[in-house]
Amino acid sequence: MGAITAMWMLRVGITGSFRFDFIVWNIVLAFVPLLVEPLFGIIVRKTKGALAKMGKLVVSAVWLLFLPNAFYILTDLMHLNSRVSVNARDDSRTYTLLYDRGDGLYVFDSLLLVAATVFGAYVGGLALLHAWKYFRKRMPQLSAGAILALIMTLSAVGVYIGRFGRWNSWDGLIHPHYVISDLFTSLITPATQGRFLLILLTMLIFQLSSVLIVQRIHKR
Repeated sequence: MGAITAMWMLRVGITGSFRFDFIVWNIVLAFVPLLVEPLFGIIVRKTKGALAKMGKLVVSAVWLLFLPNAFYILTDLMHLNSRVSVNARDDSRTYTLLYDRGDGLYVFDSLLLVAATVFGAYVGGLALLHAWKYFRKRMPQLSAGAILALIMTLSAVGVYIGRFGRWNSWDGLIHPHYVISDLFTSLITPATQGRFLLILLTMLIFQLSSVLIVQRIHKR
C-alpha cells in the first residue's frame, strides 16, 4: 500500500497534477475487509447471545459491502483508454487522459494501475481465503464452497454496480433500495444485460484466481 501511494506521489511531483488520486482511495477501501476481520474474532470471543449475533451480522455486512473494492481496482485499467468515460452516472465527469504516442507517462501510469490491481487481488484473495477457512471449519466442504461462491457472486455484482452504477459501499448501507433498483434496471434492460454477464464472469474468474494464488503463497 505504501509503495503504491509513493508511486502516486511521485506522479504528482512529476506532473504537478493530482490525477489518479482515486488509486490511493481505492487501495484504502480494498483493505477494509482485512481491517474489520479482527473485530469479528473479538465479538466471537467476548460476547454471547443476541449481542454476539448482532455484532457478527454487522461486521459481516461491512466486510461483504467493502470486499468488492479489492477487485474493483481491476476496472481502473479503463483509465488508460482516453475514449472511455464511465466515471459518473451521466458519464459527464472523466478521469481518463489523452496520451501521446510513446508517452513515458503512459508506461508509468500502466505500472501504477497494475500494481494497484495486484494489491487489490492479494488483499481480496486473502479475505476470501479467510472466509473459506472459517466456513470450512464449521460445515462440510461442499456447503462452505457454495457459500464462498455466493460471496464471490455478490462481490462481482458489487463491482458492476460500483463501476457502471457509480454506487459506493456505503450506499449499500444508506440507500440500499436505490442500489437494488438500479441493478434491477440493468438486469431487465437488453442493452446492459450482456455487459452485466460479461463483468460477472470476468470478476468471478478474477476472484477465484486471486484466492487460489494467495492460498499457494501462504502454503509456502
